[in-house]
Amino acid sequence: MKKLIRYFIQGLIVFTPAGITIGLFIYVLHEIDSKVNALVEQVFNRSIPGLGILLLLSFITILGALSSTVIFGGLFKWIESLILKNSLLRMVYSSVKDLFDAFVGDKKKFNKPVLVAMERSGGIYRMGFITQEDLELLGHKQLIAVYLPHAYAFSGNLFMVEKELIQAVNISAAEAMKFIISGGITHIDKQEATPLPTAPLEPDND
Repeated sequence: MKKLIRYFIQGLIVFTPAGITIGLFIYVLHEIDSKVNALVEQVFNRSIPGLGILLLLSFITILGALSSTVIFGGLFKWIESLILKNSLLRMVYSSVKDLFDAFVGDKKKFNKPVLVAMERSGGIYRMGFITQEDLELLGHKQLIAVYLPHAYAFSGNLFMVEKELIQAVNISAAEAMKFIISGGITHIDKQEATPLPTAPLEPDND
């Protein structure tokens, strides 16, 4: 009985992460497909399974291609400027856009994993990501903006940290994020490591 219980728990550990990920992915695709098929069935009196997913992928691809052209690129920028003129829409749109760009855009922000000393004497560190290295506009040349994610949550806190308390780590951003989110229990793949200086960042003397 003890072996059966141990095997069951081990099965949960193996199945749960993959099951939740695949389940959420299938659920989202199913909802999109069902909504599109409901509309198509009302218009054409027939259902085409998979049509919603195909249309969504096609729309995103075409939108990306059009945004790369001069004419439509300018049109998208004009629409964006109209959104940014409204204070409420600007707050929501800018926050979502910046967050999305930080992870998958050309100007990724979470690509500099570091250790932050919680005390000047060391001993306790937290892992995070440098998001802004120049805070001169805030009147603090010696500070760097560091985002510290929480374990087992898609949230975190932004800290302004003195440069001498920050130290680069020799792993990739993806491995660092997995390590933090998992609470430090995930395995760090050395093959994914990105060579980085391990010495503390030097403060400016200006």
